[in-house]
Amino acid sequence: MTDLVKQVLEDLHSWEDEEQTNNLQNLYGKVLETYIEGNYPNGSEGQTLMCSIHDAFQDGHNCVGCNLNEQSNLLIRYLTGYPHFNDLQLVSVQFHLHLYLLAERYLTFIELIKLHESQRGRYFSVFQKVIYWANFLKHPKSLVLVHHPSYLIAVKDQRYDRSDFLVIDDEFVKTYYAGSVHNSKLRGKLANNQNVMVIFPNPLHLIAEFVKAQQKFVELIKQNAVFREILSDEASIRESLSMEQAS
Repeated sequence: MTDLVKQVLEDLHSWEDEEQTNNLQNLYGKVLETYIEGNYPNGSEGQTLMCSIHDAFQDGHNCVGCNLNEQSNLLIRYLTGYPHFNDLQLVSVQFHLHLYLLAERYLTFIELIKLHESQRGRYFSVFQKVIYWANFLKHPKSLVLVHHPSYLIAVKDQRYDRSDFLVIDDEFVKTYYAGSVHNSKLRGKLANNQNVMVIFPNPLHLIAEFVKAQQKFVELIKQNAVFREILSDEASIRESLSMEQAS
């Protein structure tokens, strides 16, 4: 490692706030715990929540559970690094993008089974919330015209001074990052703004919502024969097929 690289890395760590780092690590330790407990309903020796989807398909191998479980494992692996989390913005960005990769998969299956819009809103609104935040992160739009925004994590019952800051929160991303219709208005709010505060959803509250939606998704598949038939037609290899046909 060159002296330049060593110095840059040293400078990057010089600003770390010990109290904030400890709080961040404790918070994400609880996030990991909540997620694992929700996704291992039968303990470490039993099936994961996603793998339990296999039980609903008796004729051959269905890949819905496999694909969801694979992405779920990536999230768990990411979260196991929480003892080294030390940057609120970096961790929040990475966490939301990992959740986004899962949420997109759930919504793809939900679209495939043509779940009624009212049920989507009732049971799976958290997936859409995650996607709004991912849109904000992937497609910042006029955020690139802001001068040094602040980044925080939402704290329950905490009030933020909105008289001095433009606050980007759940409602803001839902309004301005669901599409392009409000892009001109967004630019008017953000261009050359020096007082912008981004408040990420509390990850512990978010993961609890997310796990609840995961559980509901599995329940719907297991209890609804029509949904299973659709997913079976699209994502199952029948046992009657030869290996050559399956490939």
